[in-house]
Amino acid sequence: MLNVFETDYQLQYSESYTGTLHQEAAIEGYQCCTSLLRAFESLLAENYTNFVLTVGCTALAIYCNGNVGFKIFDSHARDSYGRSHAQGTCVLLEVLSLSELVHCFQSIHNNAMFEVKGVIISEAENDLIVQTCVSETMKFKLSTTVVIYSLCYSEMKSCANWTSKTLSFIVDNGKRLCDRLSLDMNSPSNKNLPKSVDFCGVEVILDFKSDIIEGVLFESMQSKSVLQNAIKNNSECTGFLIWFASL
Repeated sequence: MLNVFETDYQLQYSESYTGTLHQEAAIEGYQCCTSLLRAFESLLAENYTNFVLTVGCTALAIYCNGNVGFKIFDSHARDSYGRSHAQGTCVLLEVLSLSELVHCFQSIHNNAMFEVKGVIISEAENDLIVQTCVSETMKFKLSTTVVIYSLCYSEMKSCANWTSKTLSFIVDNGKRLCDRLSLDMNSPSNKNLPKSVDFCGVEVILDFKSDIIEGVLFESMQSKSVLQNAIKNNSECTGFLIWFASL
C-alpha cells in the first residue's frame, strides 16, 4: 500500500527474475534465473507494464510506454546517458525498444547481477485500506509484546546463553501475552504499555521511563550519536524498547 497525493494505491509484485546482465539463457531447473531480455519478455507477456530493476545494489524504475518504447527513471547521480557521475542528477531516459533497453544496462553495468520484478498499481478500495490498517496495528502489538517478554526473560536468563529454542519460547509466549493484554497501541506511548507481566507465574513489574526520544536515523555520526547517548545516559535501565515506524 502506498499513499500518493492523498490517494491510496495497492501494489502487487510479480516473482523475481534474476541473473547476470550478459547471461543469454535460463539455468536448467531454475526458470526465474534467466537473461534480462527473457525476464522482460516474460513479464510483458503477463501484462506487467511497470518494473523495478535492481542492478547490484542500485534500484530504478522502468515504465513500458505502450508501443513507443520504455522510460527509465534513476534517482541516483547520473549523466545524460545514465552512467554514474559524481556531479550528476537523477535522470529520466527513454529507449525505443526492448533490445535497446537491455543493451543500455549491459553497456553501463558490465556483467553485474540483476533482479527485476513487475508491478501492478491500482487504486485501493476503502475496505482494503481498513483491513490493512488493522493488520498493521496487530503486527505492531504483537512485536511489542514479544520484545517486552524478551526483556523480562533476559532478567531470568542471560541472553548470552540463549539458543534457538529460547527464541521460539520467547516468541510463543509473547504471542500469548498479546492475546491476553488489551493494548491500545496505534502509536508508542508509555500509557499504552502494560505495567506488569505474568512471567511463568511470577508477576514482573515494568517501570517505563517517562521520556520518549524521537528522531530520524541517518548514516551521519551526529544522528547515530543521538541514539547512542539515549542509551548510554540511561544506565539505570536494564532494557530498551525501540520503534522503527510500525515495528
